[in-house]
Amino acid sequence: MKGSVAVVKLLSVVCVLLLTQGQSVLAQDGGSTQPTKTIIGDLLDVDRDFYIVRGERGEIQIEATHKTDITEEFGYGDRIKALVLMNNKALKIERAGPDDVSGVTENLPAAAQAPEAQPGAKGEAPAPAQPKQPESKTIVADLLDVDRDFYIVRGERGEIQIEATYKTEITEEFGYGDRIKALVLMNNKALKIERAGPDDVPGVTENLPATAQAPEAQPGAKGEAPAPPAQPKQPESKTIIGDLLDVDRDFYIVRGERGEIQIEATHKTEITEEFGYGDRIKALVLMNNKALKIERAGPDDVPGVTENLPATAQAPEAQPGAKGEAPAPPAQPKQPESKTIIGDLLDVDRDFYIVRGERGEIQIEATYKTEITEEFGYGDRIKAKVLMNNKALKIERAGPDDVSGVYEE
Repeated sequence: MKGSVAVVKLLSVVCVLLLTQGQSVLAQDGGSTQPTKTIIGDLLDVDRDFYIVRGERGEIQIEATHKTDITEEFGYGDRIKALVLMNNKALKIERAGPDDVSGVTENLPAAAQAPEAQPGAKGEAPAPAQPKQPESKTIVADLLDVDRDFYIVRGERGEIQIEATYKTEITEEFGYGDRIKALVLMNNKALKIERAGPDDVPGVTENLPATAQAPEAQPGAKGEAPAPPAQPKQPESKTIIGDLLDVDRDFYIVRGERGEIQIEATHKTEITEEFGYGDRIKALVLMNNKALKIERAGPDDVPGVTENLPATAQAPEAQPGAKGEAPAPPAQPKQPESKTIIGDLLDVDRDFYIVRGERGEIQIEATYKTEITEEFGYGDRIKAKVLMNNKALKIERAGPDDVSGVYEE
């Protein structure tokens, strides 16, 4: 009898231990499903708890917390690799390896990375045809700096970093302001760097493989290729409104929402007057940013970039209904009326609060109607409720739980 009681007690203890261990394993598995991303880039600055790295579209800010595993001390120019949560709070920061490619990669949970194959009729999964991916891209832009093996050029949304290797063909020596054309792999390692021609338009163009660029025409009923579908009208020009930062020879540099925008004046450009730093200008430009006209912006002109469609695309003719009446237009979705911007303050320039955004500087304009709770200075983390044109309704100090970013309401 006593032996039976002892066996029952022993089994109870074993069950409790197994149950506790199972709950621990389940808790670990549940914690690993939180989405993360890996950021690899050159370190520009360490500002208190923030590691600022150079991204493809501007600066990226990584926040280190007391839980972050930092393998060593880093400084300007070091290439780092950071495993971060989706709000850019770092789990680990380490030195990048020689094969680590600069960029941002989202890490799917393990369950999402390897979905189980679904068997077909004979127990085999049919392999879906994958679309051809671009193997290279062409970057045409003005050169800002040559930093060791890196050519830094001005892109539409910030700086772009092109890496030259021992295999790169460089046709000549380049310096600040030269417009270059670089054929690069998708990781921005250059195959060739040469001087851009007069007809090369600044921008980034992905180059598809030859088989993907020219699909074979499918014959119709009588062996003729079907007519291609009608293409939508493309914008022919755009209007840029912004504050002037600098005039560098033929280039007007204005402050955009995601960084600097470069407008090129040519001998055909109509310039209504001479402009200087801080003037708000309005420029009608082609899609390659060559200006047709540059004038002073009016009091009702909102900073931003607006694409101008051709006249025939802007006002399509109404189609009459059954009784000769135009059908009612479809209901338009509600547009956001305001947004909240949270970020570290870089500068206060007259009525403008400049904060650090994920893709570059963001400019917030304070007006006489703006509620400003206190005086702010460099490095303060602020929270601004603004209209869609970045005119502020309220500027206050951000709380400890406020995550940096832009949130539409």
